[in-house]
Amino acid sequence: MRGSDSLTVPGAQKIAEFAREGLPVIFYDGMPSYFASYNDSGANYVKKTLDGIQNLQNVHHVAANTLADAVSSLGIEPLTKIQADGTWFTYWRRDDAKSEDYIFLYNDTPWPNPTSAVYTQGTVEFQATGQPYLFDAWTGEQSPILNYTQTKSTTTIFFQLAANQAIIVAFKNKEQPGYHAVSASRQVLAVTGSGKDLEAHVGYTESSCAGRVITSDGKRHRVPPASAKPFELKSWTLTVVHWDPPSDLSNIDPVAVKHNTTHKLDGLTSWQNIDGLQQVSGQGYYQSSFDWEAHESSGAIISFGFIVHTVRVTLNGHTIPPLDISNPTADITKYLVKGTNQIEVVVSTTMANGMAPVWDDLRVSGGPPSGLFGAPTKPSGTDNYGLLNPVVVTPYRVVRLN
Repeated sequence: MRGSDSLTVPGAQKIAEFAREGLPVIFYDGMPSYFASYNDSGANYVKKTLDGIQNLQNVHHVAANTLADAVSSLGIEPLTKIQADGTWFTYWRRDDAKSEDYIFLYNDTPWPNPTSAVYTQGTVEFQATGQPYLFDAWTGEQSPILNYTQTKSTTTIFFQLAANQAIIVAFKNKEQPGYHAVSASRQVLAVTGSGKDLEAHVGYTESSCAGRVITSDGKRHRVPPASAKPFELKSWTLTVVHWDPPSDLSNIDPVAVKHNTTHKLDGLTSWQNIDGLQQVSGQGYYQSSFDWEAHESSGAIISFGFIVHTVRVTLNGHTIPPLDISNPTADITKYLVKGTNQIEVVVSTTMANGMAPVWDDLRVSGGPPSGLFGAPTKPSGTDNYGLLNPVVVTPYRVVRLN
């Protein structure tokens, strides 16, 4: 309990009851000094009750900023231990019926702006030893995590998370962990497979030196890097379907005016930087292509940086499963064809930019539009829309680890 906490008579009684039964009780930064009432007799009772347990061996007093060390010294470990270069949080839920644990892991590191990619990385030690899985809340897919270390009571997993990204890690405790990687070089993008048939997806490195993967049987596997460098898709054709207000805002019969405009882009940028698209709202259809020299045991990942609103991607006529807009990345290997590959990306926007030019002329029940309790609601009209970050294809080499 904190020294600044407020207490009630029943609350103090419960604390004393738990303490006398041997439960560790910690008073942090002083004794609670506030009583949730103006009753003097109740406040005196609370003080007397707490004073009566001060000499018990399982009652501890710790100074400010030493709580974590004090709790650890008592042998009480958190369900998750995070060591990361960003601000990460976890929330744990257990399903006793299925003997499964679900951990929501969130990266609270903010994006400085929509055109700057921010990634943080680190490890999380979980108080669980079943088979770990990654649950994709965007697609519903459940895929085993195959790169981790375990002790008799914990599992430690490395993650790289984009700013504001959230993932779900699950432990199926009825499943015994199988053959997996316990360590991998930085150029190893992923470890996939099942049973003894594991694969390392290895990216390009400037040095061309082979990396390594150590598997749970203690073997060291040499993993040569991919020969092809990551490349950016720079040439795009953008068609924007946008809706503009009618010329007479007082006429209730006309609907919004629909326009299609097409733009050739040598690089991705905000619609605010494209002639004719300032203060425009609608859907953007981006089209591009790239050449792919297919060969056995090769694959690729595509990444889009940060997506402002929504995104749908089609490659060679195949729709890629939904992407996490905080980290829109997908393995596109099964959609690739040798030679030219056609990609279409559809993004949506809000109506904020399109409404801004006519906002002062709008009337709602005879008055200007307003928010809750009359708060101003006029949009700035300068929001950044569209694909804002480079689209990058990262080839990888598949190396079997069996």
